[in-house]
Order: sequence, then structure tokens, then C-alpha cells
Amino acid sequence: SPQAVDFIKSLLVTDPTQRPTAEEIQKSEWLTTWADAEGSAEDRELNPDIVQALVSFKEKDDMLKLLSEVLSFTLLPDQLEGLRKQFEIMDSEGRGEISLGDLKNALVMNAEAGSLGSLSEEEIEDIFQAMRVRKTEMRIHWHEFIAAALSQVEIDDRNLELAFERLDTEHKGYIEVENIIELMGGYTDENEDSIRKMWQNVFKDRNVDRCRRVSK
Repeated sequence: SPQAVDFIKSLLVTDPTQRPTAEEIQKSEWLTTWADAEGSAEDRELNPDIVQALVSFKEKDDMLKLLSEVLSFTLLPDQLEGLRKQFEIMDSEGRGEISLGDLKNALVMNAEAGSLGSLSEEEIEDIFQAMRVRKTEMRIHWHEFIAAALSQVEIDDRNLELAFERLDTEHKGYIEVENIIELMGGYTDENEDSIRKMWQNVFKDRNVDRCRRVSK
């Protein structure tokens, strides 16, 4: 790699005053990158509970997937500590996003290590599809990953309160489908009719407000 070449060249400088010190060598970009890549196998193992959460997420109602996304923005850093490490394992190149290839590689690698049961390629593609809020996007972003793995996070009353307030912008004390459309309409590829249909499905066969509202 170019970084390795630069590293070797720096060591071959004949003038000792121009040659990097031992401390500077230890901080070199190539050496630190190589050291990070050589982390223990345990550090690169996915938590089976996280994988199960991703598998379960693809079976959720589409509206619950959208609401999970809303809730993901209310979480504090200490609530996300465990998820961050799992995201970084999948985001092998440190881009802050996960491609379908990244997801397949992470799940296959851990299955081979014996930490996970095997998933078919079709199942992994279904998981990837379910996690994407914008279907035109070909990568999974951080908050989409959080939403999919939300069952592994300890949600408290503060999170629920903030999520409700993000939707109930007029402080009416209840949420209607119009609130979902207003907040998520520009964020998801789903059109207004699709979001209304999702909302109706939430109330199907359930004993709730006939006005199809969710009260605080």
C-alpha cells in the first residue's frame, strides 16, 4: 500500500536528524492501521443477539420500522455503546455505513467462526432490504442500524417522551397518521398513500381508538 511504502522510505532516510523518532514511528498511519486490523478475533465477533435482532426486524410491520427510526434519534451515547462496536465490525472500511457486501461478509465470517447459525444469502438480502429506510440508498446508515437493533437497547421513559414529542409537534396529546407523514414523508421513499396504509394496518384487529390515534 502507499502508506507502507511511505513508512519504509521514512526508515531509510540516512540523515538521523531527518529520520523519524521511535515515538513518531509508533504513531505512523500505516503502523496504527495495521495494529488495529490485527485486533483479536474476539473483537471482530458479532453478538448473536444483535444478529437475531436484525433477523426479527425484517418481520416487523412497516410502520413499526419507521417508528423505530424515530426512536433511534432519542438515544444517548451510553445507550448505544454496545451497538457502536457491532456497527464498526460490519463497517469494515470505517465509512460510517454498511453495504450489502459488508453485511454478507460480517455474517458469513461469524457463521464460519461458529458464533452464529448460518443464514442464506437470500435471508441476508431480506435483512438488508428491511433496514433501508430509503430504498434508493444502497447502504445502511448508523440510525437505520440502531432502529433495526433497537430490541438490544434499554429504552427508558425519556426516550419514549422525546419520540412522542417529535411526532406530536402541535402538542395535542395524541398522534395521527398526518404526524407520521409530516415527519417521515421526506425521509422515506414511501408515498403518502403507502404510509396511510401502514398506519391502518397498525390498528387492524386491535381494540384501540376508532379515530386511529395514539394517545400519550
